[in-house]
Amino acid sequence: MSEKIKMVAIFNNGRAQPYLFNWNYRNYRIEQINSYYQEKIGQYLNHYWSVSAQGNSYSIKWNADTLNWTIKLIDE
Repeated sequence: MSEKIKMVAIFNNGRAQPYLFNWNYRNYRIEQINSYYQEKIGQYLNHYWSVSAQGNSYSIKWNADTLNWTIKLIDE
């Protein structure tokens, strides 16, 4: 199940890079980006990252059309 989050991202040369997210009223600084891909579903372009933060792995999705960020905990 995915949940909405607040994200601080760095934009460089037209590409977003997640930097820090707020989830359940806590801030998590992204320590490592493990993978990235993008996928177009209908009219929406979604960007997906697998990241590590505070010893856990997360899957983060950004919908570039709605500007919504969502997260899913992968591994504790």
